[in-house]
Amino acid sequence: MTFKKVGEYVIRGQLTTSDTDQTRLQLFDGRFNTGYRIKTFEIGFSDRDNSSTVVGSAKLATTDGTDPRFWNWNAAEELAWAACTWDANNPNQPPPYSMIDPEAVVVEDLYVMCIAYSGQTVLLNYMIELEKLEFKDWDGAGILVQNNSQAGPQ
Repeated sequence: MTFKKVGEYVIRGQLTTSDTDQTRLQLFDGRFNTGYRIKTFEIGFSDRDNSSTVVGSAKLATTDGTDPRFWNWNAAEELAWAACTWDANNPNQPPPYSMIDPEAVVVEDLYVMCIAYSGQTVLLNYMIELEKLEFKDWDGAGILVQNNSQAGPQ
């Protein structure tokens, strides 16, 4: 497949850390010859005064309803994963973690979902950098099939 870069975009927002909260990011422009590659996916807790330890994770997928507690790097619809820890009393906390499938391209929409493992419901910030691409219509059809988890046996 041949891709032509036609732009760069940033999406940022907040989610509540619960296993049912997710946000649909509407990327689809009605054309099947454009899509987006995820360049970065970062997360961080909103409340920097929270005195308890909070560990959270998030992921990006092309389908909704995916449980944010479980990461499946073999699932074609999961494209990026991130984790972070916040402990106001520990200056040596681990750095945030992020993994992105470098070959994944999104033709339709993207879903972001997150959870905090401490049982707390807190706000989690997210920021996603995207690269908009153009390609042939038939390549877009193949990407769309893969995005909808019909990529074959897992």
